[in-house]
Amino acid sequence: NNTAALLAPGVILPDGPWESSLSLTPRIDYERFSTSLRAKFEFEDFNIESTTAYMHNTGRQHADVDSTNISMGYIKFDLNIEAESQEIRVLSTNSEKFNWLVGVYAFHLDATIPNIDLANARGIGQPLISTILNPAVETGSLAGFAEGTLQISDKFFLTAGGRYTTEKREFQQSVNGVQLPYGRVDKTFSNFTYKVAARYQITDTTNIFANYGTGFKSGVYNVAATSPVPVEPEKIKAAEVGVKSDLSRSLRANLSLYYYDYSNLQVQARTPDGNAYVLQNAASAEVYGGELEINVIPTQGLNVRGSVAYNHGTYDKFPAAQDFIPRPTGGNIVTSNDASGKTLIRAPRYTANLGADWTTTLAGREFGASANFFYSSRVYYDFLNRFSQKPYTMTSGEIWFKAADNLKLSIWGTNLTNSKAAQQIRQGALATDILYEKPRVVGVGLEVDF
Repeated sequence: NNTAALLAPGVILPDGPWESSLSLTPRIDYERFSTSLRAKFEFEDFNIESTTAYMHNTGRQHADVDSTNISMGYIKFDLNIEAESQEIRVLSTNSEKFNWLVGVYAFHLDATIPNIDLANARGIGQPLISTILNPAVETGSLAGFAEGTLQISDKFFLTAGGRYTTEKREFQQSVNGVQLPYGRVDKTFSNFTYKVAARYQITDTTNIFANYGTGFKSGVYNVAATSPVPVEPEKIKAAEVGVKSDLSRSLRANLSLYYYDYSNLQVQARTPDGNAYVLQNAASAEVYGGELEINVIPTQGLNVRGSVAYNHGTYDKFPAAQDFIPRPTGGNIVTSNDASGKTLIRAPRYTANLGADWTTTLAGREFGASANFFYSSRVYYDFLNRFSQKPYTMTSGEIWFKAADNLKLSIWGTNLTNSKAAQQIRQGALATDILYEKPRVVGVGLEVDF
């Protein structure tokens, strides 16, 4: 019930999860066509592989931004994207001690959004004022890369690779049919990234590994705004160590520890007027943690798997984060505050999975069942950690029977406990709304092989 229309006469507010009150019918329509051609040429000492791809994507989306039956704002837009890519790789084939590959990758994208309709009312009962944006974005990217793996001994392997990427972004914008004075702007982003890795085979069933690498995401223009200045490129330094082991024929265990250091992390939030979006750089962020996975086969036909993960992610420096402070009368005050030290959005501290698959013979036919349990600690959905989903669990399962060699019958269910878990919590000047995971769904299945 955090909406700017909270005190409006005749307002209808949702009573709980999986209910909504809207002034327009929400709509999401997307259509995608893609095709690719792969070719392989074999020679005595190396192979050449080529992949050519094309994609055409169109879409339309309508959304209510105040989350009530009172018309106070909406977002409507159409989308049209065409992209082509070409990759060529040369791979070694006959070396026992040293394997390598080199390649190039080219990518081109044209995106037009012929109509971004952002509508706002200045108050309850006031008419909607619509702003129409017509952005166009063009991206051209070219990269060269190489990687090699050297076998130092029978048990020790070293891998190193590098990639140089240069990417040019072009952008133009018009408002209510008028081209903005800066016309068509562009900026080029280039960066070299690399990765080194080591793997040691302790036994035939156990190895340890360590790797360190860097990553790069180019700067980008905000198509839902008028600024001719893109956000800065996002970069990461990543390290990981771990062990993978088949402890016995019935027990497998994997353990990994990781550390990520982000600079200029690209983030998105709603604008102060309520329905457009702002892109900005969080100065830096730090993530570290680990994950343990175990797979056990206690008896024939029964497979039990489980994992537990710890993830500590915080904004190391984020002095001007977009902040949303709830108003007593509904909606949010939009301002900037220091989010340094706050937990990253969508980064729960703890998660765990526990699942099992069981198969047996019943009346001469194969019969089986599976179950999966998922746990997540608290998840934050804003930079200042004001809005969150408390710890939750999700459970799913399936029972199936093979009535014939080519016929399988099943009964399945998801979210069996009807957990009220937020998939997303969205904050804006006009409202805070929640998109929930689906409620309990139970179904039957029929699978025929022919």
